[in-house]
Amino acid sequence: MALPATAILDSIRALRGKARVTFPEGNKRMERIATFPKGDWQLALLSADPDDSNCKLTDQQKLKEDNQLVEVYRVYDKLPGVELSGQEYEADIGVLIPYKMQKVASGTAIGLESTQVEPINAAVDSLRSYVPADVGEALAGFYMALGDLRVVTLPDKLISGEVVISYGNGVGSGSSASANISGSISSRRGHSAQSSGSASCDIAWVIEHGFSGPVAATQHLFFLPIAAAGFDAVKTALRTKTGNATLDVWPTIKRRTESVVVIGGRKSQRVSEEYSASIGSGVATSSSSSTDYDTGVSASSVVVPETIHGEVSITSDTHGTAPIGSIAVTAGAFPSSLGPTSPVVFPTGEYIMEISVSPYKHGYARVIATTVTINSGHV
Repeated sequence: MALPATAILDSIRALRGKARVTFPEGNKRMERIATFPKGDWQLALLSADPDDSNCKLTDQQKLKEDNQLVEVYRVYDKLPGVELSGQEYEADIGVLIPYKMQKVASGTAIGLESTQVEPINAAVDSLRSYVPADVGEALAGFYMALGDLRVVTLPDKLISGEVVISYGNGVGSGSSASANISGSISSRRGHSAQSSGSASCDIAWVIEHGFSGPVAATQHLFFLPIAAAGFDAVKTALRTKTGNATLDVWPTIKRRTESVVVIGGRKSQRVSEEYSASIGSGVATSSSSSTDYDTGVSASSVVVPETIHGEVSITSDTHGTAPIGSIAVTAGAFPSSLGPTSPVVFPTGEYIMEISVSPYKHGYARVIATTVTINSGHV
């Protein structure tokens, strides 16, 4: 401890061993200057003052000495001292944090968890204590909202589906005849006719790509007791501070894998007839006919792109004339409609996009939450 100015020391010296008393109603201090034998001038720190046992020796220094005597300056402070109130300015958030400060004897047990101990000298410590209720009152009133931007990507929307069917038809015929004269007469005639039909299919989707880009966002900064800074508490605090009772997390889109079977094929028919006759020792005739079919079916599974949508009917767009009758071909998409997803349209509103909770001090946590606003222009 630094010595007082010379003038003050002289005023104390003039009291001839009596104490100079300051702050008698508060943190009382008694200062004395006295002369002692050279070998017996030091007292144990925290020894009681001769006139006031509540004041303890907190410092002693030699002022001058000769061969036999030592002049000593001693300071006695009331311990524990009066508890003083103060405020600490938190510059990063602009909040005044209240605290209590008190001088105590070194080694005094600390009563509050949130207490800082700073030694003043070998005998005295300064305790700075933060009362949780007082700190909580100061931090609970703090709330800051800052404008920001965040990039979001919304899901694609399925508008419609269309199966494109291309039909084909074909016909053909042929005939043959032969005769033979060698001892007998024979003849042979034949005729054939062929018809065919086909259908090829493809499917096309009309998809509206979801919004992707920056949207208006807000960063919210506030404090909560660290023991009550779970997600539900953060969401409740956000709803209170923003005045939005429906504020919630980003919506869950229940996507599902959907597929459509596209069917096409071909079918052909061939009809053949034959007649023969011969004249020899007699007359003989014969005739025959046959019908042959050739059928083929093609089927493929088409996966519907992952989108959101209402009920979607798959329409048909046909090209060419559909084969009929015995060469009719089945073609199209099955099923012919898709059920709605959940949700059908991305819901508008304000959503919690990000939450960061980190320990602050004095038993509190700092919360930084980001919300974004999705409006009708985005969906």
